Amino acid sequence: MGQADLIRDYCAPLPQRVFIALAGFPASYEEVVLAATFGAMNASGSESAGRSEPILAHLRELVAQKRTKPGTDLTS
Repeated sequence: MGQADLIRDYCAPLPQRVFIALAGFPASYEEVVLAATFGAMNASGSESAGRSEPILAHLRELVAQKRTKPGTDLTS
């Protein structure tokens, strides 16, 4: 029988997955945004600021996409 770390594997990514869905990110962005968010949240000090840049870049790209093709999500 296998093992699972419920906090790491389910509880920690759940709010991020909800944000990804509500924001309207395409499914193809999910793993990238999860990894970037996890990296930024687990960094400290100035390292945290550097690790948040990929998230901001994806958000900027998403906003640009939603301006041209709005959907039924929070970003639109």
